Amino acid sequence: MSMRRMKSKLYRVIAVLLIAHMVFSPLQSVVVGATESGQNHDLPTSEPDDGVVEIGTAEQLQAINSDLSGSYRLVADIDMGGVDWKPLGTSSLPFSGTLDGNGHEVRNLAVDLPNQNHVGLFGYSKGRLTNVTLQNVNWGTAAGP
Repeated sequence: MSMRRMKSKLYRVIAVLLIAHMVFSPLQSVVVGATESGQNHDLPTSEPDDGVVEIGTAEQLQAINSDLSGSYRLVADIDMGGVDWKPLGTSSLPFSGTLDGNGHEVRNLAVDLPNQNHVGLFGYSKGRLTNVTLQNVNWGTAAGP
């Protein structure tokens, strides 16, 4: 077989592999925390190539407590009305990841933990929080030390 034919075959194989990669790569997803009904109420079903987990619901926001060192990005405004909120992180296990609000709002957060310090969206954080806007936040306890 001539060198020209071998190169031609090699280029075809590479082209087929590249096309297969482009077609099937978007189908990759991470599904975590599915319930018996098959609905996912915890973490989102996709993670962009940059490794940042996208958060678009109150349930997904609460699920940050399962990985306090992760990287997260809001992809929608989140209404927390009626959510029994547990603050993210504690003094013994603080949030140490990143949360990029990405220009979105967390609204109507109510925390009713009158016998607990360090309450709010985050109970305790040593992480990086950027571009996060909170609207209409109420808590039923005095501010912690």
